[in-house]
Order: sequence, then C-alpha cells, then structure tokens
Amino acid sequence: MALRAFLERPARFAETARPCLTLRSADGRSEILLFALGQAGVLSGYFGLVRGRETAPARISAASDVDPALLGRISRGVRRPLNTIVGFSDLIRSKAFGALNNERYEGYADDIARAAQEIAALVDELDDYARLRDGRYLPQRASLDLTALLESCVLRIRDQANANRVIVRNAISETLPRITADRASLAQAVLNLLASAIDQTPVGGAVVISAQRHDDGAIVIQVRDSSAGAVDMSERFVVFRDGVGRDGQALAPVRSSVGLALTRSLLAVNTVSLSVDPAGAEGLLFSLKIPADLVDERSAVRDN
Repeated sequence: MALRAFLERPARFAETARPCLTLRSADGRSEILLFALGQAGVLSGYFGLVRGRETAPARISAASDVDPALLGRISRGVRRPLNTIVGFSDLIRSKAFGALNNERYEGYADDIARAAQEIAALVDELDDYARLRDGRYLPQRASLDLTALLESCVLRIRDQANANRVIVRNAISETLPRITADRASLAQAVLNLLASAIDQTPVGGAVVISAQRHDDGAIVIQVRDSSAGAVDMSERFVVFRDGVGRDGQALAPVRSSVGLALTRSLLAVNTVSLSVDPAGAEGLLFSLKIPADLVDERSAVRDN
C-alpha cells in the first residue's frame, strides 16, 4: 500500500517533503531508500539505496585517527613561521619601506598572502578537529527547532550557490519534531555538506536538501548534489565559512583535506551518523541520521 501510494505521487521538489520511501527487510537488518526523480510534477525515473541498518549511531574510530595532541603540536608549530610569513607579506604589500619598482613583485606578494591565508585556514581546521577529538569541545545541548536550523543553513549558503550558479532546492518537511543537540556543531556540519555539494555540482545544476522522519523514529537529513564524475572527498570536501576573520578579511568556503574528518567529528558530538552513497547515474547523496532517542516525542505529538 505504501509503495503504491509512493509510485502514484508526483515528483515535486516544492512539496514539504521530497518524494522518498523507506522500506525495511523482514529480518530488520537492511533497508531500501526509494527516491523519485524529476520536478514540476514530471517523473523522470527512480533510484534506490540498499544498505544494512545501523544498530547504533556511527562513531569515529579513535584507533584509526591521528593523536589529537600531536595535531595540536603540529598546528602550533606551523603558526609561528606562518605568522612571520603573513607579517612580511603585509609589509611588502603595503610598501612600508618604499616602492617595489616592479609589478611582478607586487603580484608575488599577493600570492604569498593568499597561500598564507590558505595555510592559516587549514591550521584552524586542524585545531578544531583536535579540540573535538580530545574532549576540549563542550557541546551545549538544548532543544532545537530542526526545521528552523536547516532553513537558516540554506539561507547562509545562498551566496556561495549564486556565485557558483547552482540552484539549491529546499525540500525540508515543515512538520519535523524538535531534537536535542548542540546547535553550533550540527549547523556547521550541515553547512559543510551543503558547501561541498555546491562545490561539486556543475554550473546550472541543482543541490537538494531534504529532511523527514522515518518509521523507526529517526530523522534523516539528506543532501544530494549533481556531480558528474567521481569526487575525491578527502581533497575536495569544503569547510563552510562566512563573516569576517580576525584580520578583517571576508571569509569564504574553502576546500580542505581535513574537511570530511572535521565534519564527521562535528556530527559525532551529537551521536549523528553520516553516510555517502551514489545517487543514481550522477551525483552523491549525503545522509545524516539523527537517532530516535534525540527526538522530542512531545513536540512530535503536538505537531500531529
């Protein structure tokens, strides 16, 4: 009955929930997520993901990670010479001791400053990762309006999407219950996923974010990109940044070799799991699973 009703639904991205159906095997050990493809009510096909069901939220294996204390020492060791590089590049660019008398030198000084900024961003990410892993990050868990949090992430990502000429479609359910989580870490993880999906999507493509509750009580947030080829996420995963940095410069999303590990650590703070699967012939599907024990059942009852 549920499958028949799903197959009869139009594929409208504008609905409050993206067309998706979760079916469970008889033994409860696996599940299939079935999606409708298309928009504006026109179906172009279906795709599904079959995978084993998790009995507990996925956690990061400490045994396979680099020692957080070692990362902290590396980042501190890098910062000292980095500050010297930044300082001298600023002196050269400002011509504090006279003209350079060669435009090529000015260009080199700009290149040095940009490279230093990239290294500084990477060091910041290493610091954040180490802080998450060694317990120095103290999550501020509270009851959150999940729909409002996700919609605020979509608004913050708009500038990046517009600059990349990528469409972001919002298919977040308006009836999601409240959850108990740390707002800062969960929002940053969602922003990282959106920023990476936009980065991997070609011009004119679309990124879709959806969120809905499944039969087992868990809430699944999904971000689907339109990447055309294989993506090495260890190198191309993006850390979202906005606002103004300590040096007064505008911050922007940046590709990071530690971005995926950092995002998994941000989710682990909230015992939220992350899976990455192919989304049909093209694209990737990022799925965040918020376990049922973090869902506020009282708000779910009120909404119903």
